[in-house]
Amino acid sequence: MNMIQQFQIDITNQCNLKCRHCRNGDLKPEEITMLTYEECVKVFDEARQLGCQSVNISGGEPLMHPDIYRIIAYTSQYCYTSLLTNGYIIDDEVAKKLTETGLHMAQISLDSSVPEKHNELRASEQAFARIERACSVLRQYGIRVCFMTTLSKRNKEEFSDILKLASDMGISFVNFRRLIPQGRGCDNFNELGLSRSEISDILEQAKELEADYEIGICLFPFYPFRSSEMRQVYRENTMHTPESGCSAGVSGLAIASDGSILLCPHIPKALGNIRETPLYKIWFENEVILQLRDREKNLGGSCGNCEFKNACGGCRAYPYQETGDLLGEDTLCFINT
Repeated sequence: MNMIQQFQIDITNQCNLKCRHCRNGDLKPEEITMLTYEECVKVFDEARQLGCQSVNISGGEPLMHPDIYRIIAYTSQYCYTSLLTNGYIIDDEVAKKLTETGLHMAQISLDSSVPEKHNELRASEQAFARIERACSVLRQYGIRVCFMTTLSKRNKEEFSDILKLASDMGISFVNFRRLIPQGRGCDNFNELGLSRSEISDILEQAKELEADYEIGICLFPFYPFRSSEMRQVYRENTMHTPESGCSAGVSGLAIASDGSILLCPHIPKALGNIRETPLYKIWFENEVILQLRDREKNLGGSCGNCEFKNACGGCRAYPYQETGDLLGEDTLCFINT
C-alpha cells in the first residue's frame, strides 16, 4: 500500500524577493494567499495518518507567515521537518527561534557561487550576503543546512564551485534541481533552461565529483542510471510497481497556499482542496494519482518504454508544464537516447 513519505505545505505564496525563475510568478496583492495555523495542523495530521515521515514547510517565503514558528513546532514533534527558505531574513534572533521549534533542517536557495550572479537571479543586491549570514547563525545554533540549487544556463559551469562553496561553509547536502517552465521560470525559460545535452554533461561531471566532496548530492530521478553498475543492480532487482524516483502521487503530495491539493509544487493541477475534501480520499481514490501509480500501463514515450520506469518514472512536472501531458516522457532524460 502506498503511503505518504514526503509532504510539502506552501503556507503562503507571499515573498520578499522576485527571483527570475520563481514558480509563483508575479502576484498581485489580491492574489496573495495564506493557510491558517489551524489548516496547517489539520492537513498535516491527515498526512501523518497516511504515514507521513517528512514535511517541507515552504512558500513563497514561509518565514513571512505570522505563525511560522508555531507551525514548525507542531510538525517537528511528529516527523522530520525542513524549512525551504531564501534565507534573507534569518539573523541570530530568527535562528534562535527556529532552534526552539525543533526544526531539523533549513534548505536555503542558492543559485550561484558567484555573489553577483546569485544577486542578479534573485533581484537583490544583498541576497548572497544574507545567505552567508543565515548559514553562519543556523550552524551556530546546530541546525543542519542544505543548499537548494536550480540548475540553469547561468550556473551550469559552477557544479564544482557550488560544491566547494558548500564544503567551505559547512553545508551537509546540496539538492540540485532542474528549472521547470513555470511562473517566471516559464517567462525566462529560453534564457535559463537547460537542454538535454547540457543536463547530460552536468550529470557526467557530477558522477566524477561525487567522491571529491563529503557532501550529499541529490539530482534528477534518472541520475543513478548514468552508471552501468547501477543499471545492472536494478536489472537484478526488477521493480513491478513504483518504489522510487518521482514522488508525485506515489510517495508525496503538496498543499498550495490556497488549500489546493497538488501532486507536487510544480504541477499546478488541483486534485481537490483541503477545505472541502479529506486528504485520504484524494490519496486513495483520485484517478490521476491511481494512473501515476501504474507506470507500467500509463507512462508514455521513452518513459513508458524504459526498463527503469518503476525506479525512476522521470519528472512528471516537466512534461506537464512542457506539453500539458502529465504522463508524457521526460524529454531531459538521456538514458534511452
